[in-house]
Amino acid sequence: MNAHTVSERWSPYLWWTSWSPDGRFLLASDAASPEIVVIRDLAGRVLGALRGHEAGVNAAVWSPAGDSIVTAAWDGTLRLWSHRGEQQAVISAAPGGSVECAAWAPDGTALAIVGSDGSVRLYRGMPPVLTRKWRFPGALYSVAWCPSSESVTVAGSEGWAHAPLSGGNVIHRKANAPAIEAAWHADGEIAAVTCDDGTVWIDDGRAEPRCVFSGSSPARGVAWSSLGYFAVSDSAGSVRGISVGGTEHWSRTLSREVVALRWRPGSTPPQLFVGTRGSEALVIEVPEVSVDPAAR
Repeated sequence: MNAHTVSERWSPYLWWTSWSPDGRFLLASDAASPEIVVIRDLAGRVLGALRGHEAGVNAAVWSPAGDSIVTAAWDGTLRLWSHRGEQQAVISAAPGGSVECAAWAPDGTALAIVGSDGSVRLYRGMPPVLTRKWRFPGALYSVAWCPSSESVTVAGSEGWAHAPLSGGNVIHRKANAPAIEAAWHADGEIAAVTCDDGTVWIDDGRAEPRCVFSGSSPARGVAWSSLGYFAVSDSAGSVRGISVGGTEHWSRTLSREVVALRWRPGSTPPQLFVGTRGSEALVIEVPEVSVDPAAR
């Protein structure tokens, strides 16, 4: 697989990053200044810097329309920026704690964040206004929206859960180890969830979850490809392409724990960003695997 170096010292904090919707720019952070997020192009040029956080940034995500960026950090704040890097709003979302992850609703109308204290907060508007709050046992690490924008899925020390915005019952999934990240397929039918015991699960929010992969190292990031399978990483530095049926289609090993995975939108052949903890970050080209949707 061909690879292009984005950073030689990827931040150990920035696990949840993103491409701009057009695939031209990536939000990145360097281990030397983890409180600063920069906008990079594929040539590695820095086109803008988001300065304001006082501690390492955990999440940096473009809005679906590409006109805004949200960042969440260890300083307990959530910050909104223009696409040029101009700060627009600062929210004290987790006083005395950390904002672990932030995610835009697919329709761009809301933001969901999770805190180190097990809280989930939902914001709408500009400046963002808190409209909903949940509390879960244990620590939370990540949050993902269902493509319908009607529910959020959170992953944390006690497993994972699906929380509907309509006020219905929260669906809790207990696990043998902490859940790290959940990612929904674009059609909204199934989610893939990684766990610290090396397992990867498929969950549709209705039937019991199904384990489709069990590795020897703690699983970390997960990201769905537009080709119908997902990429998953682990603490040993491996990245794999796996189908819903558990078939491994390709793999690559990096020098350190891979903490960040994001597909580049619209890339042909498919390109995947992989960021390691405090070490190199690459954009790799992967085989064009065709997966039959009926395999689910």
